[in-house]
Amino acid sequence: MANDLKYPIRADSHVQERVSKELLLASIPEHWIPREITERDYGIDALVEIVEENRELRGEIVFIQLKSSAAALIWNEKDIATESGISTKTAAYWLGFAIPVFLCIADIETSQMYFANAKDQARRQYKELVDQESCSFRFRKQDRLTRESAMQAFYSEFKREWQHQTTLARVYDLLMHFDYYWDVVTDQIGRDFHLPMEQTEEFFHVWRLVDSGLDYLGGAPLPIPLDLYLDDNNIYDKYYGGNYGELYSFFSENIATWLVAALAFLAPSLISRLSEEEDYWRAVDPIFHGMADRIDSSKLAERIKSIIPATSLSELFNKGVPPLELFQQTCESYATAEIERVASKMLKWAEQQANGS
Repeated sequence: MANDLKYPIRADSHVQERVSKELLLASIPEHWIPREITERDYGIDALVEIVEENRELRGEIVFIQLKSSAAALIWNEKDIATESGISTKTAAYWLGFAIPVFLCIADIETSQMYFANAKDQARRQYKELVDQESCSFRFRKQDRLTRESAMQAFYSEFKREWQHQTTLARVYDLLMHFDYYWDVVTDQIGRDFHLPMEQTEEFFHVWRLVDSGLDYLGGAPLPIPLDLYLDDNNIYDKYYGGNYGELYSFFSENIATWLVAALAFLAPSLISRLSEEEDYWRAVDPIFHGMADRIDSSKLAERIKSIIPATSLSELFNKGVPPLELFQQTCESYATAEIERVASKMLKWAEQQANGS
């Protein structure tokens, strides 16, 4: 007798969902803590608590939305893959969270997992979230999630988003008071060698703001560890019986040289970066959106040439504002040269003191 009964069919989408969850677990460090969301899915599939390599729990949590692709992802000439059909309601929902949200896509054919900062991309296409039913998110081939790279690639992007509000507050401060901070820094260039630095607190405040501005852009390194200057400066300060902690022009001018270049780089770069989120900021914070109009960035490249001594930094601005990659390379080169210069001068100074000269 023929069996004419009808049976349930295992949907391909259900298989892909299971495989993508398994791939996520295989792609994050074993000591991270994944927690599945058991309530109805509105755009969040999992919560992951990030655990430091020393196994410390610091309350760092990320929401994950999983997508899967049965066929291999298609990468364009810039190694970008696009996932379309994301509901704009879901993207708007992600923006409402106070913690980072990452979109992770499983390439089932190659068993690879890739990640994207969902809130960052949602801010950049805010107009589409208002006007359209769906939108697209991009994945970079370099942003592959693996156990080996998670603490570098994924965690670095997570920290940028985790600190986003703090970073923006500093960027706001930098743009609002840009002319004042420019004067604070440039006043340290060309002063007498032995004069103690003025406005020390403001100077180091600018350093912190520049650090946040570069972080918002995605990253040129601060070129010189401040300890390099502060430790050697304190030796110099103690020897001459000064007030412990004063920073002398011998050290401060060289920090200022880089800060001037960084400010000249940051102003137009931040304005350009903020313009990518123009619709978002116009809607949520029109005052912050208007900060860009306060700075005449076109004149900064010219101003820097008359202020900074001839260095690799000043050469960067001969043809306008350099791209971030070139600025990064020059920062690293400047850091190496500056560390060697300070070490050499301090050694020479110490020898002179030892010889009684």
